[in-house]
Amino acid sequence: MRKWLICGLVALVPVVMRAAEPEALPSSEQMHKTFTEGQYQQVLQQLSRVLPLKGPAARPYDRVDLLTLRGETFLQMKQQSKALDSFKEALKEAQTGGGVDPKQPRDPKVTEEQTRGLRAEMLLINRSQAFAYKPKVAPVGTVPAPISVLDVTQRKPAYTALLADVKVEMAPKVKAAKAGKSLVPVIEIVRTLGDLRAVEQSATGATTESDALLDDLSGHAAELMGDEVARVEKQTTKISDSANTSILLRDNIGGTVRSGSGGQTVDRYKLTGLTYQDNQNLKAAIDTTAKIAGVAHDFGETGAKSATAFKKIEKDATATHDKANDVLKADYNQIYDSPPKKPK
Repeated sequence: MRKWLICGLVALVPVVMRAAEPEALPSSEQMHKTFTEGQYQQVLQQLSRVLPLKGPAARPYDRVDLLTLRGETFLQMKQQSKALDSFKEALKEAQTGGGVDPKQPRDPKVTEEQTRGLRAEMLLINRSQAFAYKPKVAPVGTVPAPISVLDVTQRKPAYTALLADVKVEMAPKVKAAKAGKSLVPVIEIVRTLGDLRAVEQSATGATTESDALLDDLSGHAAELMGDEVARVEKQTTKISDSANTSILLRDNIGGTVRSGSGGQTVDRYKLTGLTYQDNQNLKAAIDTTAKIAGVAHDFGETGAKSATAFKKIEKDATATHDKANDVLKADYNQIYDSPPKKPK
């Protein structure tokens, strides 16, 4: 009887459940292994736990690598738009520091390698159909076979084929840009050369041919870009001087503005401001100098012969861009007691 009572009392004692331990975060190595095993949905689940991390918790991870892995995962799942979005985000992260602890900055060589790799892969995907790249250049009498972009082992042959195609496309454009006097084709060709360098790096591990094309074009490009920045700066200064010219305000009967007791006459001034055409010219200046600064930056980072000249062009273009923006956004509706000084 006593034994039965004891057993009953024990049964009534509430069982204290131990709280479940939180599942450990996956390492980068584990996520890459899961990807290699083809468990793509699980990779996305793992990445969804790690990508939102901030501060010390995020330090063990390379965010650029994680976003690239997510892009590759979406690609294998044949979700092209999501893959490209992830690669674009990874490229932006690489260019702005990769989300790494500021006390431990990224290795510039790693950043450059990842940046070029991402640019090359995005170009390859965009030029593919049904997740396969079909080469345009092939030996006479042969029909080029499509190369799968999903098969990672075929990436290098795909980049090699893409490089050959892009080089053929670029040759007449570079020739025309060198002979022309217009800046627009030069800007476009330099942007395309950036893609060519990325593809060549992925295909051969070097940028020898791309750099040779850049050197061949750089002198002419530097001259055109420098002249355009100087023209825009001169135009912006002229617009600023005109907009900041003082006007003496008059009342309806031809006198100066009256203010104060006893009908005392007090001079007031306002600024001329911008005309419609001034607005249009300033917007064009802002757009042009932004493009020039971006292209000059790319040139300056390539190691081309004119790299130093392009770095100066980038600096001048950026300064002119900021000046045009300030002139456009200035307040010209204020009333002054004395003629305001023109900005320098």
